[in-house]
Amino acid sequence: MSPALLMGIDLGTSSTKTVIIDQDGHVLSCTSQEYSFNTPRPGWAEQDPKVWLEAALATMHRAIFQADVSPKRIAAIGLSGQMHGTVCLDEQGQALRPAVIWADQRSREQVGRVYRDLGEPTPRKRWLVASLWKHLAQALSEFGQDALDRKPNGFGIPAEALGSRFSS
Repeated sequence: MSPALLMGIDLGTSSTKTVIIDQDGHVLSCTSQEYSFNTPRPGWAEQDPKVWLEAALATMHRAIFQADVSPKRIAAIGLSGQMHGTVCLDEQGQALRPAVIWADQRSREQVGRVYRDLGEPTPRKRWLVASLWKHLAQALSEFGQDALDRKPNGFGIPAEALGSRFSS
């Protein structure tokens, strides 16, 4: 049997990158697919999680093709990506609306208040603050009654939301 390979997927703000390496760390293939984020209003920054899934699947297929290997040789897949974003998920792990990503500024006032109360920001505090988005119901209402009927069952960061699509 051929030696096992490892695949890494990096979900970035402007592209998804996928790499396949062997057990010695030699890169067999590296692919990427670019995309953009939406700014429906000044200070807003959002991405449709479906774009991430499509880019991940496309780069995975291209990486396997470029490396000229059987997908059965992939022993593990590692995911990394945007940490400071929020994806609202329903009971099936489907995104209810576009994800609010790290570049979004609509919680600027709340962020300032939390920093004043908690002190200097750390990575954990930044994620917490970015996730404290006080106008979620208002944003959901912009997507119609259907979005309001499907209230969030949970929240995740972008890489978690992508990972949940692979495991379902």
